[in-house]
Amino acid sequence: MKLLGAVAAVVVAAGCSYGPAPQSASSSDPVSSSAEHSEVSILPGTALLGAPLTAKGATITPRADTMALVRQNTGDELELGIEVSFADVSAPIDATGPNGGFRLLVSGGEQIPPSRPVVLSSRPLPARVIGDVTGWVFFHVKPGVLPTQLQLTAAPANYMLDPQPIAIWAMSALPAATGPAPPPSQLPPALPPAPAEPAPAPPPVSGNGGDGGQRGPRLPPPPRLPPPPQLPRPQLPPPPDAVCRHTPLC
Repeated sequence: MKLLGAVAAVVVAAGCSYGPAPQSASSSDPVSSSAEHSEVSILPGTALLGAPLTAKGATITPRADTMALVRQNTGDELELGIEVSFADVSAPIDATGPNGGFRLLVSGGEQIPPSRPVVLSSRPLPARVIGDVTGWVFFHVKPGVLPTQLQLTAAPANYMLDPQPIAIWAMSALPAATGPAPPPSQLPPALPPAPAEPAPAPPPVSGNGGDGGQRGPRLPPPPRLPPPPQLPRPQLPPPPDAVCRHTPLC
């Protein structure tokens, strides 16, 4: 009995000591803290227009208080300008171009790329930002279109994929459009009025009264026709006596 009890105690002790002992996680542990900092979110940051967001290590701030909306001199499109500042830039960031840059998302899901300014004369952003800079990005929008988001996109390197958003700013409303009013629609020139027809000349005044109209030569009277010839009356024989007795014609 004493031998069996000793063997059981050895087995229990060996089972309890098998494997590494669990270590309590602590925020001061260098291994755990480095693991927390190595986690990187793949979702783009979102904020309201005017708030800064971090993308590719840089702090990007599109300003909402200096946003401008003007009418173009020709056509009915509007030109929207947004001032953007880049700070703490450590890697190149495309501001415009096919490989990424800013995009304006409007109601209906359409994405509008940046355009060259036509009316606004503010300093535009460079196509590729390589240092701290402040400039403007311009979009041409149609009247009545409501922008919903300003997106900064970038294409994944060496994957041949379309640019994807890396920062999104929500937009609520646009400022009132300024500038010249849109020109009225061009109508074809009106045709000159047709010349008035001359009034008819009055009839000549006749010296002998009448209606005063011009008369032609007087025609001779028509010839008189001779009277019809007198035809002889036919001589009928008298009716027989039997007829005369019954009719007053005899």
